[in-house]
Amino acid sequence: MNTQIQITTLPIKTGEDEKFIYYAALFKGKQVKILLDKISNEVLFDANSVVKCLELGNTAEEFLSSDKGLDCILDFKKENPGKLIFGEDGMFRKITI
Repeated sequence: MNTQIQITTLPIKTGEDEKFIYYAALFKGKQVKILLDKISNEVLFDANSVVKCLELGNTAEEFLSSDKGLDCILDFKKENPGKLIFGEDGMFRKITI
């Protein structure tokens, strides 16, 4: 599954802490949460809000547990050998806010 997210509104800053600047934007009329890492300048998307916007489930965990989610993981691994999906440097990672 090769889904590109095209944000339909400019992100609006919603908050900030010592690690991140938080933004929200609309995609297909639904809110997507975005985080900007202050140290690395890496842009991160909240997986739960992306899954909801793409109508793939209610949570990232629900989607990743589904057949469609597992197919997505397998496709990603084929297209990106050696790239991590989970963990500190993975596409899906747990962030403590």
